[in-house]
Amino acid sequence: MKTITNKPVWFLESLVRPFSMAVTAFSTLILTCGSLNGTTSLDRESRVFQTIEWRLENPGWSGNPFDLEATATFTHRETDRVIRTPLFHDEGDAWCFRFTAPRAGSWTFTTSSPHKALDGRKGKVEVGTDPE
Repeated sequence: MKTITNKPVWFLESLVRPFSMAVTAFSTLILTCGSLNGTTSLDRESRVFQTIEWRLENPGWSGNPFDLEATATFTHRETDRVIRTPLFHDEGDAWCFRFTAPRAGSWTFTTSSPHKALDGRKGKVEVGTDPE
């Protein structure tokens, strides 16, 4: 039997295997909780007047990225106020959009684009008041 540091190899394997299994289980849990139907949750929390950003991948786009038009429409649940913001090309396959809530409460949003990967993405933002 082969030994390392005066311990049999099977002893070292018995120490490593449970750790490896725990890392695999934890990674699977994180990936599963962070996704729904293969997409990452777009829900966020914020504060009034704090800017937040989303980044969406659009690997199927092959044209000039600056020719693709897309918007995100935010709606305040309590007042029905609507704010539209454009998506912009960041780099590679990424398009981003930003939002700064002018009032606290629940905001929902939906993206709109002629390109499928950027169209119909939905999320919500829970906005709290400024602590000051």
